[in-house]
Amino acid sequence: MSPSSKDKGLNALKNFAGDLKASYGSLVTAQQEDQLKPPTGNLLSTLGYEFGLNVVPRFEAPVKGIGGCARRPGTGLPPGRRRRVTRLPAR
Repeated sequence: MSPSSKDKGLNALKNFAGDLKASYGSLVTAQQEDQLKPPTGNLLSTLGYEFGLNVVPRFEAPVKGIGGCARRPGTGLPPGRRRRVTRLPAR
């Protein structure tokens, strides 16, 4: 029996939690916000894949009409067509 969408979503969240734990557990210090970007991108890409979408998060993406760099959202998800991807991006 294949996993349900709920199970797949839960697995994606568990992987996200593991990625965060590894990132923040490192002995090397870094900017807190920057430690969220790779795990968040992986989570969004994985969830998109489960819904048949090719999700490519863009970080610090300016939004037309919003203004200067202080108004850039942390993560941008460009609108796109619904399509099935053949494989997940490399992690």
